[in-house]
Amino acid sequence: SEMIRIIEQNDARVLSIASRPSLESPVAQIVTTKIEAQEPFRLQQALEKMGYPVTYSSASTFEFLDDMTYKAQALLRYLEI
Repeated sequence: SEMIRIIEQNDARVLSIASRPSLESPVAQIVTTKIEAQEPFRLQQALEKMGYPVTYSSASTFEFLDDMTYKAQALLRYLEI
């Protein structure tokens, strides 16, 4: 599908995908995906540019996790003082 092509062109990988009918429109579908992406914001922009509205995204990249780990370690060091 076109959505999968857009995802793969943005250096991302689809881990899972599911769809269900939209309650708002009889011809629309709600598509839920779990995606592994290095740059999720760029992927979100590409999907929205092609007409796929993104209603929720969570950027849990490795950099974000590393930053949170660093902050947690800094807090623990502060509490030990």
